[in-house]
Amino acid sequence: MSKNLSDLKQIYNGYKQVISRWPKDKLRPNYCITQSLKLYAEENFSDPTSLDSHELRRRIDLGKSQLENLNYILDNKAKLKYPVSKKLEHPDSDPQYYTKLLEHLKLAAEGKTSSRGGFLSFFGAK
Repeated sequence: MSKNLSDLKQIYNGYKQVISRWPKDKLRPNYCITQSLKLYAEENFSDPTSLDSHELRRRIDLGKSQLENLNYILDNKAKLKYPVSKKLEHPDSDPQYYTKLLEHLKLAAEGKTSSRGGFLSFFGAK
């Protein structure tokens, strides 16, 4: 039982590490996934006193899997494992589409608009 409690504490601490590393959302500063992760970790991994051994083991197994996946996301492992091709990054129909999109999102996060004007200019409207 003490190993299970140790495992659960380790998962809880792992969630706290993930939360501290999670990037801030500049486009939606009022919505923060870290608050949801913190609440979830507290509800599921911080107080095992009311759990029977079966439920404790289930939460440990689930928590390890979830923590592994959260770290996978944070470390951009999917992006490294499955890189996007140049053809997909620069479609024939509009080779600068994603470059413009990223520029527009960056300006929006900074509270600015592009020199050509907001949303419609992104799509080529004059």
